[in-house]
Amino acid sequence: MIQTLAVLICSAVLLGASAEPGKKDAAKGTQEVTYENFGVSTGAPLMILLHGASGPSGFNRQQSKFFAEHGFRVVLPHYLEATHNSSAGTDENYAAWVTVVRNLMNKLSAGRSEGVVLVGFSLGASVALAVGSQGQGPDAIAEWYGSLPDKFFRDLKGMPPLLILHGERDTNIPVMNARQLSKLCLLVNLTCETHIYPDQEHGFDSETVQDADRRTLQFLSKYLPAKRSVISPTAAGRVVDLNRSRPHSASGAPGTPRPSGSALYTSHAKGTTALPKTGAKRPQPRSPTKICQAQKPPNSMNPKEI
Repeated sequence: MIQTLAVLICSAVLLGASAEPGKKDAAKGTQEVTYENFGVSTGAPLMILLHGASGPSGFNRQQSKFFAEHGFRVVLPHYLEATHNSSAGTDENYAAWVTVVRNLMNKLSAGRSEGVVLVGFSLGASVALAVGSQGQGPDAIAEWYGSLPDKFFRDLKGMPPLLILHGERDTNIPVMNARQLSKLCLLVNLTCETHIYPDQEHGFDSETVQDADRRTLQFLSKYLPAKRSVISPTAAGRVVDLNRSRPHSASGAPGTPRPSGSALYTSHAKGTTALPKTGAKRPQPRSPTKICQAQKPPNSMNPKEI
């Protein structure tokens, strides 16, 4: 099912204004944004799944169906429509995309108690992080090979529980962005789990996607309001056992035990979902001495879809 959501994409977006969700707005500077529905519309936690820079793809729809089969109502918004299909990582575009996601969250979660999560891929992961960085966001975020945009990095107000999944060999959005964000979570006491796949680039192979799906389901299920199960035994060919850890080889492929000292990287940081209020200093943006050296800001990386 495809529906539309009216959002402001004019300068009012930058001031935090938005059209009334779900209704067409004839005012100058508005744009209707399409979104696709997967799964049941009631009684399930809401997942907003955010595609990459090339727009909704077969992979995104496959992932949407997978998560719907595992207990979510999944919504796939065509958020690039809010910027006339421009995927340039400008501050103005990010502001418009964040408004799309927030309007959609507000519209679809009103009166619901099942919870709301964001899952993003590449540019969509960066949009999800931008939404979460403003505080009072979703219940949890899983970001696949994205990065927190510089403006939102500098203006960080908080972050819901966060899962970071990235490839060591990613040259489009270098892995240092993932490690930098993980370090930021440690510095300001945010809840974060990070997993780096040593043999993966920008976009994962099929076996790694299955492992990443398992990690995503397992992580999100911990932070839904009712801690409800999100696994379904009816998912055709892709049932994921959340209680069983899949072993890895040194290359990151599932199936064999991972030898000691391999390059597989996993870190966990547990804490609050907002910045500490007493005696805490806001982290300096992208400081090589405080976090890790950034070669270039995420906004210039032109994230691509897999």
